[in-house]
Amino acid sequence: MWEDLFGKLLLLGVVILILAAGGAIFVLFRILQRDKRELSMRLLLEEQSREIWLDYSFRKRLLRISGARDQLFGGLPSNMRGEGVYEVYDWVHRNDGSIRSGISNFLDSAERHYETELRIRNADGDYSWYSLQATLTRDKMDVNKRLVVVLKDINKERSQEKKLQQRAENDLLTGIYNKKTMEKRVREALAERKDDEHQIFFMIDIDNFKKINDTLGHIYGDKVIADTAARLKEIFKVNAAIGRLGGDEFAVCTSFEAFDADNLRRYIQEKAEIVRKALKATYANSDTAVEVSCSIGIAVAPDFGTDFETIYQKADKALYLSKRSGKDRFNIYKNSSTNL
Repeated sequence: MWEDLFGKLLLLGVVILILAAGGAIFVLFRILQRDKRELSMRLLLEEQSREIWLDYSFRKRLLRISGARDQLFGGLPSNMRGEGVYEVYDWVHRNDGSIRSGISNFLDSAERHYETELRIRNADGDYSWYSLQATLTRDKMDVNKRLVVVLKDINKERSQEKKLQQRAENDLLTGIYNKKTMEKRVREALAERKDDEHQIFFMIDIDNFKKINDTLGHIYGDKVIADTAARLKEIFKVNAAIGRLGGDEFAVCTSFEAFDADNLRRYIQEKAEIVRKALKATYANSDTAVEVSCSIGIAVAPDFGTDFETIYQKADKALYLSKRSGKDRFNIYKNSSTNL
């Protein structure tokens, strides 16, 4: 009898444990489902908080602004009529002013959708990137009826894309262009060169760089490379592409509109001399000091060629002459057809 009673109690206990476990699992499942719904709602609200809606009625000439309008158009009323609707363009970055003609062309076309990206001024005065998606509806007579524009904040995405692009295009140690990107930028500059414009290509090699690495160590070598890039950026602040071709070799391509050959020659010589002096430095530890300088070779487009390969080869020849004739100097490539 006692054995039967014990068996029944044991079975009852097992059933209770199973029910309790099942209940706990059910409660946990409900909690997870609730958390998932709350997370989805938060993500949805966050996504919507980054959107601004512009709804324009052509018949009423009425523009309604809704959504996260305070972060952009806080100074504008939510409803605008007539010519006042064009005030929204005042918030667009001046370099993206073509959006006005883009919208105008879209309204005159047979298209129903239009997309672009542009920078818009925020309430704090800074500019952020937004994607623009426009949808146009027309009546039975094919007359414009309603335009709905959705602006979505993509500044975070653009910043991430820019960082990834910079990693791909730039030299990791110095932050200037790597060899591949430098070649691309020079090719673009040569292809887009105006008739009265000269593209000047400097090839720069650090003198005694191997001695820096051999006697002071690679930490000092990295410092020489980083210092060189920083000084080149100080010298060529505008209208120039600056890159590291590899090791201790750098390149700069800059544009100059010269009055004549003498004006061009003076500009090149002055700039090259500034570079030569700026890159002359001494690096030392407690035991040893090493002086570095630079050798420079220069070629000019279109005077010595109009394609990258030609300009590169001629600048390289001028650089070799600087190295061979004593270092710490510059040479401009010469041929019989120019006065440089």
